[in-house]
Amino acid sequence: MSGLLKQNYRLTVKTSNFLFSPYIFLMNRINKIFEYLEDFILSVIAAMTIGAVGFELYDVFQRGTISLADLLLMFIYAEVLGMVAIYFRSHILPVIYPLFIGITALARLIVLQGKDSMPEQLVFEAGSILLLSFAALLLKDVKVNLTHTKKKS
Repeated sequence: MSGLLKQNYRLTVKTSNFLFSPYIFLMNRINKIFEYLEDFILSVIAAMTIGAVGFELYDVFQRGTISLADLLLMFIYAEVLGMVAIYFRSHILPVIYPLFIGITALARLIVLQGKDSMPEQLVFEAGSILLLSFAALLLKDVKVNLTHTKKKS
């Protein structure tokens, strides 16, 4: 579950009214289920990424050549694994990682298209990379905290 949902659904209301107690218990249980589900899905993403790296390495060894598109694809895999690893270590997700993945994916798309694409399309793709680069520059210090922290009073 994302940090915003965790903060909204984690109920730490202290009340003496017994009518709210089952509701709070149920919401905390549902929240815990979503946390486990999120961890499971991220584990599956990591396992699938490692599998994709294996398939890509096998394909490179079969061809006997390494192209720039292969290297860029490996960078995308490394960024996905890095993002998952940071989440599991600290439950903090840097917002910049998906931007890096997008920049690398667009660069790979440009390399794969080669000289066959129309010039306007190349300009639009390069503009998209520039826009994502500006966004990465603006958001370089933004991190999403995915754990609930209690406010000190």
